Amino acid sequence: MPSRWQPAARSRWIFPTAGCRSLNCQRKRPLRFLYELCHRRLPECYPALQPVVLKQLAHELEVIEQAGLAGYFLIVWDIVRFARAQGIRCQGRGSAANSIVAYLLGITSVDPLAHNLLFERFLSSDKFTMPDIDIDFAADRREEVIQYVYGKYGRAHTAMVCNVVTYQAHHRTAPGRSRTPGTGDDAGALCLPVGQGQCGGCRIDQDRSAGAAHAGHGQ
Repeated sequence: MPSRWQPAARSRWIFPTAGCRSLNCQRKRPLRFLYELCHRRLPECYPALQPVVLKQLAHELEVIEQAGLAGYFLIVWDIVRFARAQGIRCQGRGSAANSIVAYLLGITSVDPLAHNLLFERFLSSDKFTMPDIDIDFAADRREEVIQYVYGKYGRAHTAMVCNVVTYQAHHRTAPGRSRTPGTGDDAGALCLPVGQGQCGGCRIDQDRSAGAAHAGHGQ
């Protein structure tokens, strides 16, 4: 077994157990409780149970155990469970839909076996990285979910993150003609209207500079 799967190597993943407090699963190992949740849903999701289903489920649970991520799946399950119980529309998406565990937990709604989806695209023992389960919540009730997470897991264990994406025009030189970033030529190279050849952040700085110049002119 690769060294990265040894307990010492994966001990850095520590997840709170508050996610299953209401079901008295604190006395159980997270993996055992995850196993029970998945098998509990098998008759509903796979009425005509086939050996391939059990084989895939066993494989995924083994990888999840090796990665020490049973607690992570339980936390996501708990959040989705709360949202559904409150009538808050939510849906898991992304590569998590490749997991039969996520499907059985109700995190995603796509049967990965029926669509021949590859679990290793989501989580693989060959090249392990922390999986990312994306869940969309109804915008008008998302704050309820946020407050539930804060209340359930504590503000010391909860954080909000965001992505800041910036775009920058690239310099391109054509035979006999140069294009300068931030000019009309550059905008034409990017198929943008003239005056929109810069990223939003650059345009803000440009607007501020223009405002400062205008203020100085007024003086």
